[in-house]
Amino acid sequence: MNITKLFAQRNPARAGVEFYLIQKNLQTGAVFNSSPVVMSEADDTNFMPSPTFSMTDDECQEFINFLWDNGFRPSKSDNQGAMDAQGKHLEDMQKIAFMFLEGRAK
Repeated sequence: MNITKLFAQRNPARAGVEFYLIQKNLQTGAVFNSSPVVMSEADDTNFMPSPTFSMTDDECQEFINFLWDNGFRPSKSDNQGAMDAQGKHLEDMQKIAFMFLEGRAK
């Protein structure tokens, strides 16, 4: 069984991000580094090519957490509107709770 790790590092000199992919074989302890990705011309008849690599759900979640911990955030999207609405709802609920508590204190 292999464990796959994908991580990223900001490179200010290139004004970008560098990605690294490694795998560790749990049985032998061997560690494998990926080679740079080489692009090739796509065949029009092959709509869905083979994946470049795959990860388990846990490995993918670990990468997302890594990105978050290193300052990467989703850009504003349709979900942002829902988040904004949820925030307003929570603010309203706080106001109601404080009004209730203040009324009981009297």
